[in-house]
Amino acid sequence: MTEVSPASNSATYYLPHHAVFKPESTTTKVRVVFNASSPSANRTSLNDILYAGPVLQSDLKIQILKWRYFRFVFNIEKMYRLIWVDPKHTQLQRILFLNPDGDIRDYELKTSWRSVCCNSSLTTKSPQYPQASQVIRHFMYVDDVLAGADSKTEAQAKIRELKGRALESAGFPLRKWTSNSKAMLADIPSVGSSSKQLI
Repeated sequence: MTEVSPASNSATYYLPHHAVFKPESTTTKVRVVFNASSPSANRTSLNDILYAGPVLQSDLKIQILKWRYFRFVFNIEKMYRLIWVDPKHTQLQRILFLNPDGDIRDYELKTSWRSVCCNSSLTTKSPQYPQASQVIRHFMYVDDVLAGADSKTEAQAKIRELKGRALESAGFPLRKWTSNSKAMLADIPSVGSSSKQLI
């Protein structure tokens, strides 16, 4: 985010936000929640004026049932990260926040956030990688990936495309991997906030 001058026109929107504390979490102990559905003075919220796009995820029960068909499975939680917003639209993502001196100042968020209704559509656009593209189109639920394959080789190929090429190269780092195979998890380096767990 960037500090800006207080709003001088009506083409701005201030996002209400608060912190959520989860001390037992191994990766994110403090998380900020924004509310883009909160109405402004004219009774209109940011989500009211945005095009949400089509519903891209299927029913969670369907995703879990599809996942059970594979011999080798893997699951990635919290894939969702941030997307840069065009600078001409950041005035619609203003917040009030304390600066380093403890004074309340105006800031504009330079990236998109989970509470904004169009993010689901933006984050599941298919990359130009066949294995990863198939997983993103058919085996995602919001920001979780529930996928697998009938052979170890095919599963590893999907993981490579998802991790190294399609998502992380675009700024979507993957973490919290789960699998029914130690071999699958062994191929995923424990770097930064990545965590691995055997089902």
